[in-house]
Amino acid sequence: VSPGSVRLYNNRGYCHAKLSAYDAALEDYSQVLELDPGNVHAYHNRGISHDKTGNFKKAIADFSAVLQLDLYNANAYFNR
Repeated sequence: VSPGSVRLYNNRGYCHAKLSAYDAALEDYSQVLELDPGNVHAYHNRGISHDKTGNFKKAIADFSAVLQLDLYNANAYFNR
């Protein structure tokens, strides 16, 4: 995967999450956020992965970051 390819990291993270490989998904979503700190989808998906691994404080932090970027994101309110 090309280091500058935000979309590929995000999509690969989503695939990892669908396969319940949450640690790998977290790595990919974190890479997305290093490259694109305003990526709402990466924060949201990383929050879900944190939740699935039992890291609830980090999940809440990610969902809160979503709401800072998109105040009307109902999914972030629901998941937080």
